[in-house]
Amino acid sequence: MQASPRFPLRGRIARLCLAGAALLAASGAATAQAVDLASLSIATPQGQTLTLAEAVQGPVILHFWATWCAPCREELPELQAFSDSLQRPEALLLVSVDTSSYERVVSFLADLGVELQSHQIAVGNAGTLFGFLGYPSTVVVDADGAVLYRKQGPIDWLDADVTEPILDLLF
Repeated sequence: MQASPRFPLRGRIARLCLAGAALLAASGAATAQAVDLASLSIATPQGQTLTLAEAVQGPVILHFWATWCAPCREELPELQAFSDSLQRPEALLLVSVDTSSYERVVSFLADLGVELQSHQIAVGNAGTLFGFLGYPSTVVVDADGAVLYRKQGPIDWLDADVTEPILDLLF
């Protein structure tokens, strides 16, 4: 976009507004926009298939990751430590977006020393549903599907300044 010679600031202002909107969107802040949790199905570690609407019974952290994701490999051990500190461990739902076998997902976690159980996408696309462009990605949703928090990219799960606002949404 090029500034009009007659109004040279108009183009600059428009670019600044777009840049500001992009920064706000990347900040993790989310409006309470509802998504259709029933449109995404997950396979549980016990072999059941549930929709997210069935799996989410209250405010929950949904963390989407993949075995092929380099940042996920670094983040998952920190997420394990964060999970160990949760008063309500069921408030964290780990979901692999891998299309490979569930055995591959379990083996990958074991190789990292991560004892968290992961679900796996069975039907649907988390990226489409939540507007992710990459992984890892994390959302906090309530039972009605309202997105209370959204963050694309890794989170420093060991930094209380980062995790406190997330935890505040759970209780």
